[in-house]
Amino acid sequence: MASYRQPAYRARPVTKQLPGASDIAKNANGKKRGQPDHAINNNENENPPSAKKQKQSPTANSGKKVDAKKTDTKKDSSKDEPSLEDLSAIKLPNGDQGQVPIFDTCDDIRKKINDHLHRLPHATQAAFARTLTAMLPGDEKVESRHLATFLKGKGPQGGGQSPAFYAAYVYFEKVRVLHGKAKSKKRQDMEGAWEGEGGFPRRGTHNLYITCVGGERPSFDRLGQLKITGNPDRPGISRKKVH
Repeated sequence: MASYRQPAYRARPVTKQLPGASDIAKNANGKKRGQPDHAINNNENENPPSAKKQKQSPTANSGKKVDAKKTDTKKDSSKDEPSLEDLSAIKLPNGDQGQVPIFDTCDDIRKKINDHLHRLPHATQAAFARTLTAMLPGDEKVESRHLATFLKGKGPQGGGQSPAFYAAYVYFEKVRVLHGKAKSKKRQDMEGAWEGEGGFPRRGTHNLYITCVGGERPSFDRLGQLKITGNPDRPGISRKKVH
């Protein structure tokens, strides 16, 4: 009997190609191996990068127009300031002698100066001191130290001896007249209180001595008048002249 001999199975060799660098990573233009060029362009168009945000106009969110001129909230008032030529044309009583009657307290003038310096965008004490010098007759001057010292003073009569006080009053009075502004209620009260005295005193309080008896207390009212109070036997004594 013939024997059957099974043929030996011969496995077919399997070849496997190892991944190369081109199969693992994309090339420089982002295209994979075997991928057509148009596929890259289509993908880029379908999924644009979200990291880059387009700039929005000021009207995008609110829907309202924004005026660029209104973005700067601080008004430039330098154009409203009168020139020295305009002020020199205004003549005040006894101005040539440097004896214009004053009807503002020292505190009133300090407030006006501070408002003036804060209102102007580029105002300085040195520049304003030069402007005040032009308000004085002859060779009198207002220096920066005069203005700085006066602004540090306190009280209705504090700093009245300073040339900055007189010159600043003349300046603001000329500005008032130039703009045609009416006198305030306090200005009218000041005239009623001090007109008979030739105006508000310019002696200051640095050398002021007041004699009081037991229980009395000196003080200045809003018009700068000296009041002696505290003694029930002598209530409400008013002293305009103090020696």
